Order: sequence, then C-alpha cells, then structure tokens
Amino acid sequence: MIQAIEAVEKSDVKRNILALSQFYLIKGDAAFNQGQFAKAERFYNLSHNLATETKDDFVLVASSHGIAAVKGAQGKHAEALELFERILESHKDYLGIWYNRGVALRQLGKYEEAQKAHVPSFKIDTELLTMKIAIVDISSLHLHEQTIPEATERLARLLKKDGLIKDPIIVDSDSLVVLDGMHRVTAAREVGCSRIPVCLVDYDNPSIRIDTWYRAFKGAESDSLLRFIQDLGLRRSEIQLAAAESEVEKKRAVCFFANPKMCVIIGDDTHDTGIHDSYQTVSEIEAEARRRGMEVLYETAYDAKSKLRSGEFSAILGPRKVAKTDVKKYGAIDNPFPHKVTRHMIPARPLGVNFPLETLRDDRVSLEDLNNRLVEDLHSRALMRTPPGSLIEDRRYEEACFLFK
Repeated sequence: MIQAIEAVEKSDVKRNILALSQFYLIKGDAAFNQGQFAKAERFYNLSHNLATETKDDFVLVASSHGIAAVKGAQGKHAEALELFERILESHKDYLGIWYNRGVALRQLGKYEEAQKAHVPSFKIDTELLTMKIAIVDISSLHLHEQTIPEATERLARLLKKDGLIKDPIIVDSDSLVVLDGMHRVTAAREVGCSRIPVCLVDYDNPSIRIDTWYRAFKGAESDSLLRFIQDLGLRRSEIQLAAAESEVEKKRAVCFFANPKMCVIIGDDTHDTGIHDSYQTVSEIEAEARRRGMEVLYETAYDAKSKLRSGEFSAILGPRKVAKTDVKKYGAIDNPFPHKVTRHMIPARPLGVNFPLETLRDDRVSLEDLNNRLVEDLHSRALMRTPPGSLIEDRRYEEACFLFK
C-alpha cells in the first residue's frame, strides 16, 4: 500500500490534479468578477477539494479565501468571518485575508475590532490610485516574470553596500503578485532577507496599464535568424508590418519578425499556442540571436519600429500582449513568464522608504511590530510629490513619485 501511494506521488496523476485545481480556481475568480457568486462558490469548492488531495498550500488558501469572499458578497458576513478566521489560524501573513476579515467585521457592526484587524500600513491617496506601504514575508510573494541571475547579483551587491532597501516593490494587493521589482525580490532573498517593503495597489484599477516589450536586434544576421525560425517548424507568412501587428493582437500568430526588407508573421500549426507558450518561442528566437552574435534590446513598439525604419536596428520582433489576467494567473501559480515580457505603467509610486536590511533579516520581530515601526518612521518624515518626468537619482520617472525625505 505504501509503495502504491509513493508511486502516485511521483506520477503525473498528482500533477494533473494540481493543474485541475488551479483551473477551477481561475474559473472561480472569473465567475466572482462577473458577479456569478453561486457558480464561483461551486468552482472554489471543486478547487479546494482537489487541492486537499495534492496538499498544495497556495491553492488551498486561495480557494478557501474565494469561498469566504463569496459568502461576504452574498451578505453572509458571519459565515465569511468564520472562514477568514479559520484561514488566519495557520496563515497569519496573508494581507488580503486580514483586509477582508476587517470588511466582514465592519459589515457586522464590530467597528473597533475591524480597526484592529488590518495589518498596519502607510496609505497614500492620489487622484487615480491608493497605495499602501507595508512589509510582508518574501515567501508570500509571487513573481510573474523570471529574473536574470546577473541582474540579481548586481542588485544584491548594491543592497549589501547600501545596507537597506530604498524603494518598495509594487505588488497587487489581492494576489500578492509582484508587478514591478522582480529582481529586487530575488536580490533581497540573496542577501538573507525574509521580509521586504511593498507598495500594495489594486491591479484591477484601470489607471494601471500594461503593455509589452518588443525585441530589437542589432547585427548582420537577421536573414539567418529568419531561417532559424523556419527550422523550428513554425509557419511563416509574409505580410505588411501594420497587418502583422493586427494578426498578433488577434492571437492569429505567435509573433511577427521584421527587417528592412520584409515582415513575416510566425505561427504554430501544430496546436493553439497559448500566451505562455508563445513567449517560450520568443525566448528561443532571442537566445538564438545572441548565439549568432546579435545584440538584443527591449523597446516600446513605437521606438522599435521607428529605429528599424531609421536603420538603427537590423530587425525587430513583436510578441503578443499579455493581459492583467495572465499576469495574475501565471504569477499566482508560480509559473512565471520569461524576463522582459510586461511593461507596467503605474500612475504613481513611493520612493525613499529606506528600510534597513538587518531588520528585514530578523524573524524574531513579528510582522505586526515591524509594520508599526515602518508606519511610525514614515509618519515622522516629510513626503514630497514630484511630477511625471522628474529625474531622481539618475533615473527619469514617467509617473508621479512620492519621495520620503
């Protein structure tokens, strides 16, 4: 019997059950966002039951959180509160659950308890966005893009030199998926931090926009790179650049590749390529370009096309655009995209928190005490707003910045 159980543990059965539980979790989120609460609860329960078999901690918590959120949305606040408290017995550092517990308490008229329920944070309200600065466990965060080891090592050296983390990373308050600052998270882990300052935002806020990075190539090997693409067994169709962009946007192609002589769309006839798989193809092409001695750069769509026309680039590649739902979906299940896939445009960000590494390494201090210390420190300092386009420490920020002095 023990041998049979071990065989199942090592087989594809467990992985398939886990994938199905994640699928039901995503279906539950979609139904919840559409206001279909009975359907959402059904999907969350299916996800939870399967996650119980695989003992996947993240899906167990997320599906339980979903069931409780459905209860709250249906006005069953006492049931929701009971579920939130049950989750928090074993997962005290999930900020989203603390927040929703506070909402349930307020709905039940328990205002004093509700006030105490929230993890302390420093709030900045802007015209478009509310930002909450807090400290969280690094283990609770999810990266939606892979990181580059050399970039992580470089940042880790800077962190050791400075002895502090200057700026909070930008994180979706609901899923705790990192939107901006992936390398700072991996560098903080590298130097022994178990906690990290974050800026929590509502990712569903329409003022937060998402775009993609075009790949731009310098070097004389663009024709041979095109032949490599053909050798991958991918379909190529010659087309005008504007039409190619449209085909990619409509998901009729994996990407397009253009040089000064021609433009082709690239597709895969063997199966319907999903967004995650499409970027694996982009990464293969990118890696091959480097092997051929080409320089690979990352540019906005406008700049990539302009510089191709001017002759600065020998070729460009335009990938599919990733949606916010894709970021949350693949980030939450820790299946990140390759590096430099998303380009997030956030209307504001805080800078200059300057929290010491020594404190972020110390697990003996509770998260609540750490956040109280952070909030007290930030309240004692002046906060200066800089307009979009400001140059701060040799970097130009397109968004408004809130700088702690």
